[in-house]
Amino acid sequence: MSKVNLNSNNKAFTLMEMIIVVILVGIIYALMLAYITPKKKNISLSVTSPLRALLLPYWNHSHLFMVCKHKCEKCTIFEDNNSIIVKDILFPFKNISVKDIYGFDDNGRLESKEFFGILPSDEKICLRYDLYPNKSSSELFVEDENGSVLYFPPYFNAFKSFTSLQSAKDYFEDIKMGLSR
Repeated sequence: MSKVNLNSNNKAFTLMEMIIVVILVGIIYALMLAYITPKKKNISLSVTSPLRALLLPYWNHSHLFMVCKHKCEKCTIFEDNNSIIVKDILFPFKNISVKDIYGFDDNGRLESKEFFGILPSDEKICLRYDLYPNKSSSELFVEDENGSVLYFPPYFNAFKSFTSLQSAKDYFEDIKMGLSR
């Protein structure tokens, strides 16, 4: 009968030690992956405004602008040199019948905006929305026939909806008062 030598120099890991090592390596890998993976905070920049989202696919780090004719049913996207990129695209808000467009004047009050001299014909222009090289954009208030107002901020904030033009004015008056304190 053969004897088993218990004092042999053969050393090995047990199954339990191997499982513990694999679990620890997995935890460390998961922590490092979470730390190394870039944060996705810039992804929302393109979807903050449906108007900005409409222009971004055509944006090549230059100034683009969108002009919508008549009652903002169809729009044309232009480059800075007034060359047409895309013609007769549908306005992104199909359920909105645009009544008026507003913007801030030099004194910070909302005033109705009129757009001239963009199209070669004398067609009435409903809206002009600009996307600049730094990805900022026009600041507009779009009022629909029901009196609701959509606010499109000039930078990367999400657009806001107001029940009336007066509620939009009150909102920005509150902001101005808060900044002056």
